[in-house]
Amino acid sequence: MTNERNIDVQRLESVFENMLKVMDNSKKDIFSISEQTRKNYEALKQELEEVQRETEKVIQRGDKLEKLTHTSRQRLAEVSKNFEKFTENELKRAYEVANDLVVQLSINRLEEKQLRTRRDDLERRLIDLLKTIERADQLANQVSTVLTYLMSDLKEVGPALETARQRQEFAIKIIQAQEEERKRLSREIHDGPAQLLANVSLRTGLIEQMCNPTTDENVIKELRDLRELAREALHEVRRIIYDLRPMALDDLGLVPTLQKYLKKMMGYNEGVYIHFMSKGPDKRFDSNFEASAFRLIQESVSNALKHAEAKDIWVKLEWLHDTMNIVVKDNGKGFAKEEIKDKTFGLIGMHERIELLKGKIRIDSKIGEGTTVFIQIPIDEKNTIKEIKE
Repeated sequence: MTNERNIDVQRLESVFENMLKVMDNSKKDIFSISEQTRKNYEALKQELEEVQRETEKVIQRGDKLEKLTHTSRQRLAEVSKNFEKFTENELKRAYEVANDLVVQLSINRLEEKQLRTRRDDLERRLIDLLKTIERADQLANQVSTVLTYLMSDLKEVGPALETARQRQEFAIKIIQAQEEERKRLSREIHDGPAQLLANVSLRTGLIEQMCNPTTDENVIKELRDLRELAREALHEVRRIIYDLRPMALDDLGLVPTLQKYLKKMMGYNEGVYIHFMSKGPDKRFDSNFEASAFRLIQESVSNALKHAEAKDIWVKLEWLHDTMNIVVKDNGKGFAKEEIKDKTFGLIGMHERIELLKGKIRIDSKIGEGTTVFIQIPIDEKNTIKEIKE
């Protein structure tokens, strides 16, 4: 199978659309972050300028306080040295002024330290914000470039996806047309050659019964041989009808048709036993759905009979709420995984039908241990006709 056939076109389109949407939203988010960061940068810049002005004022006030403190200490030293020349109030006043100036100078220095720390912190934050702005601008430019390339590539991918979709739809239509043609041929063969062969077999039997004892033994032998050939031909024609399209599929549904088909396969292949199990309520589905599911099981069983040389084959259907699981297992000779090729064992047709049903398939096999085919098919309510009541 080609890679294009495996493409889920709708999913690819959805991926491209979501990718462009995410990239565009990311670009908007980056611009939003950049703008908010610029606003924060400007606000911090203003705050820094205010802190710098306050710091300058505190420094100037501190210089004045240092001069006043120096002067008050000189005055206090003079008063202390010549205390007999000064009154008690003058001594007390000198001590109070000197002490008050020391306290004010200490508070001023603490305030200056806090302002310097605040200033340094703001300067660091401004540097970080500036880096964030530069990085956001860089990312915005990169995203814009990527979006430009994606939009350009999408113009080329669009026609390719459309071509892939058309091929996919064409393949589905071919499968549907094949099933319709199989149905038509099986009914024509059933109503034509099959009925003629049945009449030949019946009439030869009647002619044999009508023969009297004097009839030549060679004639009777030829009649018996002709009747046996007619029976064998009818048997083969019925097998061909089943391979083309079991008419019971349209009349009875998937499970009863499988039961009849697997029973016939056991009759055609002596020494082989096919175990069948269906779990859950049987339902009727759209004709194409039932036909595709039947073909998948038919091909899996056919592979087990033709290639695996199996003596036991297990076919299991499991009906879940929104999924139908199919398992076909055999105890045949098995094969190595590297031997699995899309061009062998009818896998092309199986993959096409799986794609039609939007399902999944997995094949596990080991030499000497048999093969197991796992198939999972989603059940779409619009394909469900009705539930079959017991």
